[in-house]
Amino acid sequence: MIVGAGIVGLYLAARMGDAEVWEKNKVPRPKSCSGLVSLTGLRATGLPWKECALNYARGAVFHTQDNEITVERSNSQAVVLDRDKLHRIMIEEAEAKGAKIRWNSPWNGQPDPRMPILGADGAASEVARRVNGNHKKHVFTYQIEAELSEDIDPEFVHLYFGDFAPGFFAWTIPLSEKKARIGIGVNQGNPRAAFNNFAKNMSIKEWENAQAGVIPLFTKSRIVYDNMAIVGDAAGQIKNTTGGGIVFGCKSARLLAEAVDKGNIQWYEKKFKEMYEHDLVAHARIRTFIDKVGAEKAFDIANKMGFKRVAEEEGDMDHVGNIFKKFFRTKAMMMASFL
Repeated sequence: MIVGAGIVGLYLAARMGDAEVWEKNKVPRPKSCSGLVSLTGLRATGLPWKECALNYARGAVFHTQDNEITVERSNSQAVVLDRDKLHRIMIEEAEAKGAKIRWNSPWNGQPDPRMPILGADGAASEVARRVNGNHKKHVFTYQIEAELSEDIDPEFVHLYFGDFAPGFFAWTIPLSEKKARIGIGVNQGNPRAAFNNFAKNMSIKEWENAQAGVIPLFTKSRIVYDNMAIVGDAAGQIKNTTGGGIVFGCKSARLLAEAVDKGNIQWYEKKFKEMYEHDLVAHARIRTFIDKVGAEKAFDIANKMGFKRVAEEEGDMDHVGNIFKKFFRTKAMMMASFL
């Protein structure tokens, strides 16, 4: 039994074939998401992303009050997705592989004697509560799609760090030269109020599709207990630097499907720790570093340490574990933090 018919739950269902998916919502619901996903990650998962692509980005501009770092490549590194369209396609794919989706069916602890309970039920996961107490840190988001009065370069995303976005950042994700997704995440306070404060300086002409959401950050909690396992947002398989979870969620779901096929869900947690946990830990430590020293000082240190060169030559939006070891764990990094 799979609990949750989001993208990760459907990806899991498609790989299991004859699976039953319980979903509490009556119909598919839009999810607040910037939709920016790495191309390498999408290709690795095999998700049907091409027909959902709205724009491609080859670089990012990181802003603080006094710093600005531009990281760019010669070719596209990420795609901006129509997440709702991807969700619809994944529903069709799961059903074509034999999955039965039970809409308007909340899971309240019902057992399934045939197989384990697999929780892909998002940030407020009921399965996660039973697996690990659902002890997660969260970021609260607010986002709109805006028509702009000034042109923007559609190949560059913009990320803004400062006290206006405590514990996270704000973003502008272009959809075209005249349209962008603009949003903010905070770990305290009201995200809409924080957004209004941030967006007052943006060249917004008109807007639509306002959405609020919750991102559960990675905290290294257990993901298997007894006959239950959790995956995706339910397991906090999120990059704490960006809040992105599609790539790691689907890669982990692939492991979980294999574990079920083996008849050993404990294998899933073992393989997840071997293959992906070190990268998510690295993302979490980068986030902790920024929070600890402050965005301004963190980016000043990053400049001194050659962040731009490392990101452009070796950067990977998802798998940063090895780069973290080279860049963030050096004596020079520790010395720079005191300058």
